[in-house]
Amino acid sequence: MDVSNRKGDNVAGARIDADTRILIIGAGVVGAALADDLTRHGMTSVTVVDQGPLYRTGGSSSHAPGFAFQTTGSAVMSELARRTLDKLDGLTLDGQWILNWVGGLELACDGERLQYLRRRHNLLQSWGIPAQLVSPAECGELFPGLDTSGVVGGFHTPTDGVVKAVRAVEWQARRAIANGAKFYGHTEVTGFRIDHGQVTGVDVRPPPPFPATRPKDTSSPPEPTASTPISSSSARGCGGRASESCWDWSSPWFRWNTAPPTPAPFRR
Repeated sequence: MDVSNRKGDNVAGARIDADTRILIIGAGVVGAALADDLTRHGMTSVTVVDQGPLYRTGGSSSHAPGFAFQTTGSAVMSELARRTLDKLDGLTLDGQWILNWVGGLELACDGERLQYLRRRHNLLQSWGIPAQLVSPAECGELFPGLDTSGVVGGFHTPTDGVVKAVRAVEWQARRAIANGAKFYGHTEVTGFRIDHGQVTGVDVRPPPPFPATRPKDTSSPPEPTASTPISSSSARGCGGRASESCWDWSSPWFRWNTAPPTPAPFRR
């Protein structure tokens, strides 16, 4: 809904739905996956913000090498990795693959390392994930061109794969958006507002000005510009902080009270 200006407030018009109840900070693989899963289960009042541009935000998801492995010492983390790979299996983004089932191969060049690989193999056997110990010759077959003269054994995980992280982020974000979520880039959270021990809002820096661009896909929202209207259902103040903005959902709605942009380098 629209909000009229009040004395001392510079409040913009409607953009963020007033029924937003869940705020996710960070639009990387975790934030996008969380928004996707929440909206798939009917929670449509979800907003995701990131200090960088969507969807290559500049965080670890933007430059991660992308190998998704399932071998961990935790049954929960291994199951999470397995479910993530199953979720991404067969998906494409604008005709480009997201997951490539290349498998994993770890090598041992001495007895101590081989014993370590045996322990990793035992872990996956316990978690019910396919894996096998392989001979030096089998390592050479799995990885043609490998010099196996110093290899004493290997650990093969056939259901591991390479994930294009940015594509995975955007695919999940698009589906979350189709299910009701909102994503905003160039929105840096700088602090939390706490009232009587409860978080009632977040402080954010206003987005720096940059030209609006037409999105490639209509299921992805355009990046907000400095003049993009933002919605609210109240007109509370932000404690007189002129250099920041404020989302306030203490009623329980959000409000973004804008101030002159003070761009800062995006860092995590």
